[in-house]
Amino acid sequence: KEQSKKFVEYVLKKVFGVEGEIKKTENGKPYIENSPYHFNVSHSGEMVMVAVSDKPVGIDVEKITDRDYKKISERFFHEKEQERVGSLLGFYVLWTKKESFIKYYGKTLSEINKLTFDDKFYFDGKEESLSSVSEKMDDYVFSVCSEESEYEKFLVMWFLAFEKFFKILSLVLF
Repeated sequence: KEQSKKFVEYVLKKVFGVEGEIKKTENGKPYIENSPYHFNVSHSGEMVMVAVSDKPVGIDVEKITDRDYKKISERFFHEKEQERVGSLLGFYVLWTKKESFIKYYGKTLSEINKLTFDDKFYFDGKEESLSSVSEKMDDYVFSVCSEESEYEKFLVMWFLAFEKFFKILSLVLF
């Protein structure tokens, strides 16, 4: 977690010129007071991802591992969502979409059952006007949730840890 924090600080300071103490809301969503940028962080396995935007944003990344996705889907997904999953990859895409939404709003994972996704997000039955983009990258799937509907509004950066060395990669999605 300390390495994740250093990476986020690096991205915000070196790429966006934002300095200040990273604080967290009551539910753990990170922010910097008086910053023109919103950001969100996710990590899984050796991957840390940061999404930065001039509007609120949520991101989730998950390492694809073999698991009983049908059992997890039955617990956390509505019937229509369960029908759409169909595969391990489909499960991870839907899971990261839902978690990025939860993180966008700064809610807790315990509220994921209130969220349904059927080409649009619905929270507690109310349609939300948010967009989500998802990508598979090697053994990972990530989703970003924002008011923006185009990739070019997001800057997503990631790094992979290899022993004691960090390789920082960046991807500007245009």
